[in-house]
This record gives sequence, C-alpha cells and structure tokens, in this order.
Amino acid sequence: VTKSKVVPAHGSLSRVACLECGRKSDASSIMHNVRCGTVPTCDKGLCDGVIKPCVTFFGEPLGANVKRALESDRAKVDLLIVMGTSLKVKPMSHVVGFIPRHVPQVLINLEAVAPLTDLSEGFDVILQGKCDDVINHLMDRLGWSPSPSS
Repeated sequence: VTKSKVVPAHGSLSRVACLECGRKSDASSIMHNVRCGTVPTCDKGLCDGVIKPCVTFFGEPLGANVKRALESDRAKVDLLIVMGTSLKVKPMSHVVGFIPRHVPQVLINLEAVAPLTDLSEGFDVILQGKCDDVINHLMDRLGWSPSPSS
C-alpha cells in the first residue's frame, strides 16, 4: 500500500517537531537524547523549544489532514482496515460508523473489540494478534516483501 493511501490518524514516530517554532525533522535527529534519557531541544537559532514526536497524545486534537482525508475518501473507500485500537476514544472510535456499511471492514488487533452497535454492524474480518505479526504474515502469504524504507 502506498503512503498516499494510508492516513496515520495519530501521527508517526518517524518525524519530530519543535513545540516552539514548529521545525520538523527526522526522528533519528533525537535518538541520542532518547538513548541518554534527556529531553531533546531545538538547536536552530535561539528557539531552544522542546522537541516531541509528530504524534497525537491523549487530549490533543487530531491533525486537520485526518478530517480532510475522511471527508474526501468516504465516497471512494473500498476497504477499511482498523489496527491497534480499543475503539473507546472519540473521534476515531466513530470512523467505523462513518464509512458506508457496504464497505468491508477488517480489524487487526491484539484483542477483539467491537464498534459501537449504533454506528456499525461490526467487522467483517477480525485478525487477532500483534499488528506487526499479522501484517508480516499477510505479506508472506501474499508473496509481498517489505519496502526498503520499512
């Protein structure tokens, strides 16, 4: 699946950003801090702001790109894959019910969870296990090899 077809709703650990100036960089730029247990700070100019992963933490709003993708893709989606979730936190817990009911929905999760019954009839397929293990198994069965950037 190409990156353009994936919407990481809660961001990605591959990028980091300064909370002061917003400068973004590759996560490898702070690995020394992570290994040493120190708080990474921005080294550009006089900013000195704290750097954090480009992920959405509990209580933070989702990126505008997530809402745009949901709205623009709703009529075009032909498969929904939900991975690694409790389906208990809004707004992402409502995505399953936002997608048209005729669209197949697959859950890949350590635990079987069910969407709210008033939003959805449930998942068509549940693949239970660690997300990485399930994806690697599927790729192996399909004869796909991981991309060099994986």
